[in-house]
Amino acid sequence: MAPTTVILGLGKTGLSAAHYLSAKGVPFIMADDGPTEDALRRLRQWYKDPVVLPLYQIPVQPGAIWIVSPGVSLAHPAIAKARARGVKLTNDLMLFAEETDGAVVGVTGTNGKTTVTSMAGYLAQRQLSNIAIGGNIGTPCLDILDPATRLYLLELSSYQLELADGLPLRVAALLNLSPDHLDRYVSTEAYYEAKGRIFQAADACVVAKKLQAFAESHGAKSVTVFSDSKPESPEEFGLQYSKGELCLVRGDEVLLEVRALSSQGKSYYLNVLAALAIGVCLDLDLAQMVDDVKNFKGLPHRCQRIDRGDQVIWINDSKATNTGATRAAVEGFLAQGPMILLLGGLSKGADFEVLCDYLTGIKGIKAILLYGEARAEIERHLAPASFESFEKFDRMIERALKLVEPGDVVLLSPACASQDQFSDYEARGRHFESLLTRGAA
Repeated sequence: MAPTTVILGLGKTGLSAAHYLSAKGVPFIMADDGPTEDALRRLRQWYKDPVVLPLYQIPVQPGAIWIVSPGVSLAHPAIAKARARGVKLTNDLMLFAEETDGAVVGVTGTNGKTTVTSMAGYLAQRQLSNIAIGGNIGTPCLDILDPATRLYLLELSSYQLELADGLPLRVAALLNLSPDHLDRYVSTEAYYEAKGRIFQAADACVVAKKLQAFAESHGAKSVTVFSDSKPESPEEFGLQYSKGELCLVRGDEVLLEVRALSSQGKSYYLNVLAALAIGVCLDLDLAQMVDDVKNFKGLPHRCQRIDRGDQVIWINDSKATNTGATRAAVEGFLAQGPMILLLGGLSKGADFEVLCDYLTGIKGIKAILLYGEARAEIERHLAPASFESFEKFDRMIERALKLVEPGDVVLLSPACASQDQFSDYEARGRHFESLLTRGAA
């Protein structure tokens, strides 16, 4: 008798796995502690009366295969019990890896994953055919599985990598690491360990230079590094001034002045360097990539400039949902003018002390405005005279519009999730733009 197959979690990934197994004729059990009506509606397209069990009711059988969705924590008591009784845990990523013959690039890191995956995919598409982009970026990997595809570029979250045992990657990229998702992981180290699993079976690796030792200790080989400084070897990517202009460089070769790029800020420059390094590992032509990357448009809500015609640099970085992303954004825009920094939202168990200590020492920040559920946590680490606090997002933006002067930088880089007042970071970013368009209510 074939082992029982169970899908845990019926979000986008779980539904993708259900569709995949249905197409292959594999019977399975579905489990979710709170399936949405939309998920049930989709299931009814395949089954007349879909049965969805709560996790604690799943029959635990040694040798059974449980396909765990990213949104389901491995610490769930039902999963811990099943593991102890010999149940095999896997996920959609490993099912995908077993099925495809195409080369796979995996991109992870605390910040910048979506931009680098999209950018590397764009550069590859300019030189190769049959390219697919997916994973955590929005389209589950099983949904893009196609025998004709030669190259897949996948954004990979720590949740996906937790069960990625020996994931065969042509290129594995780790962009950065900073504390995140501490509402799910027992420690920062546990979160980092999940990220490090990306290197276990990769042919080539692209890594931020300061993480090279971490990567190699987790199995990385054939490593290409990038950084924000002058390269120390011909293969290394970095940033360097040439004739008074900050440039992207590889070794001693000047590749491109950063002012030619469509978006600005150090974090964006590092993303470009990572994408170029991935392309080199794929044997893409570097000169063509450098020419093509100038035409890549930055993604919405990621250090995106909003032009109001008021001599103010307004930046929508709503995607910055952790302290590391916010610090990178602040560092990237400080030199462009006095800054009004907009923080807040829903904490993910973050420790704001380190970020606030950093912000406190910066004279270029003229005001810090806070909003939302996490504002009280952030306030504890800021000097009383250095911030203003608001319950509602709209009131914060209204105050920013009154404080701002020509030449200022107003940076929305919240360091928090959005779900206290918005459905997601995209909704928060769109609302920010709409308030600026109409001048705030």
